[in-house]
Amino acid sequence: MGQPVQARNARRDPRTGRAKVKTGCSTCKLRRVKCDEGRPVCGRCSSAGRVCEGYGIWGGGSLRRYGQGSPAASRASGSGSSSTACISILTIDIEEGRYYDWFRCRTARKIPGMFISASFWNAVVFQACLSEPAVLHAALTLSCVHKSAIGCTDENPESTCFTSEVPEYPNDNLDDQETFLLQQYLKAIGHLSPLLSKRDRSSVRTALIACVLFVCLEFLRGHFQTAQAHLQNGLKVLAERPAGDLAGANSGNLSLQASRESIDDHIVEALYRLHVQVELFNSTYQHPCLVLQEPCPVSFLSRFDTVRDASKAMDGLMNRIVSLSQQAFQQETSQEPPSQHPFALSNCQRRINAELRRWLDVFEASANVLRKEADVKPFLCELLRGYHTMAIIMAGTCLRGHNETIFDSYTEQFAAIVDEFSSHRDMRPAMVTSHPAGRRLNMARSVIDIGWIPPLYYTALKCRVHKVRLQAVRLLESTSHREGIWDSRIVACVCRKVMVLEGGTCHDTADTRDKFERCGSLNRQDTLMSTVSQSCRINEVKVVLPNGPTDSLLLVCRQRLDTGVWKEWTEEDDSSWN
Repeated sequence: MGQPVQARNARRDPRTGRAKVKTGCSTCKLRRVKCDEGRPVCGRCSSAGRVCEGYGIWGGGSLRRYGQGSPAASRASGSGSSSTACISILTIDIEEGRYYDWFRCRTARKIPGMFISASFWNAVVFQACLSEPAVLHAALTLSCVHKSAIGCTDENPESTCFTSEVPEYPNDNLDDQETFLLQQYLKAIGHLSPLLSKRDRSSVRTALIACVLFVCLEFLRGHFQTAQAHLQNGLKVLAERPAGDLAGANSGNLSLQASRESIDDHIVEALYRLHVQVELFNSTYQHPCLVLQEPCPVSFLSRFDTVRDASKAMDGLMNRIVSLSQQAFQQETSQEPPSQHPFALSNCQRRINAELRRWLDVFEASANVLRKEADVKPFLCELLRGYHTMAIIMAGTCLRGHNETIFDSYTEQFAAIVDEFSSHRDMRPAMVTSHPAGRRLNMARSVIDIGWIPPLYYTALKCRVHKVRLQAVRLLESTSHREGIWDSRIVACVCRKVMVLEGGTCHDTADTRDKFERCGSLNRQDTLMSTVSQSCRINEVKVVLPNGPTDSLLLVCRQRLDTGVWKEWTEEDDSSWN
């Protein structure tokens, strides 16, 4: 496996009837395909997840595997280096080579999820691994976390290889994996520390790529507090830049600006997506909110060329809704006079509602293009519709103050979310298995991007129609996976606990235990008899996630009593939750 390219090529019998490929990287030559001759790695190899062997004496190429490489004498310096400059090749040993193969062919293909750009991994992370030790060792750490989480045994069909390029390796001893993980983590931190003190453009870029990888690996490990700390540190680094892709602003706002280099756009987009999913998770209670302002409001868009474009526009709207909700929270509880004009928040709400309508119009106008693109992933358009419905509810209720009954007027929208994902669930019966109590996850299905968990969680918390919220909880329980900070088992337990605290029942009735009913057929009896009275409703739900598998989950609830006094209490996760 570590033999020189020339030796391998010499043993290959020449094929007749096909023209020889005389230019391009060694990998494309061996495969007899046309190479685009990109630098430092060709686009064909990068997009396919293959190791680009480079251009011989002309440099380039991916990591030399299994300790056969040697550090190059020269190194590309910053963003001003020539495109033909020889990028340094980092030395890795046999074990690191195995984990890099796992990262390249499994981790980087599986965990991004449905909406995070694959270009961040193909065009940014892989290339940074060629020359930046901090990124390389962060990637190897993430690979180790992913490999140890999903396992690689015959009993786990989900762990079958995503590509025939990488052989199945025997399971490493868990202690050995933990040792390797710790070693790579410390190496990454060691290489990262000097970069943080330099603060030049190249160093900041490298630090931010490593930051995204650290956030991802901590989410997969279940170290949620550490992951959020990494994310906040990354956003602070962006805010402190004197000039670049993100410019600091007042009131805790950061303004996204279009950059000249697509590599920076991919980094910013990855951080932005992670930030939005964390803010959505924290949106059910009052907390300081960092606002990232998107460069192009939906009102200026005429169509979505890709599903990812539609998702990015929805991210921006979600972020603004959460920000507006937090401003309303602060204004409601502050003892000082409001800092803004009384109608400022209402005007902002109207603009958001108008942009949500515009988003739907553009989405519908782009439907044919999006469905064609989503053929391989048929649930993407439906998933985005579910997020739009949730955004409509959030925008319409974000200035509610302490009035929780306002959610009753959105029962049809809540039911639509459940119906949408019930159909999604029916189309994927493999996901529907009963799970024992506890928080054991199927990490083979876990990703870093958000999917269907947030809309169902929001429905189960804020819809007080028993039939609808119970179906939302059961949908959450029908699968066992993680979407970034969103853990399906944790949020399902939280929702059932909130149902009990609000004086209702969280148990299935005879007619819902064995089948999913569509909620679109709600009658007046459903909406009148199943709602929770205003005096019993919980206003704020804060979930303090564990920072490791042995930590407890804390649920902090706040309820405004009829007397105007706030009641707050904390519940700790125990067996009675399940």
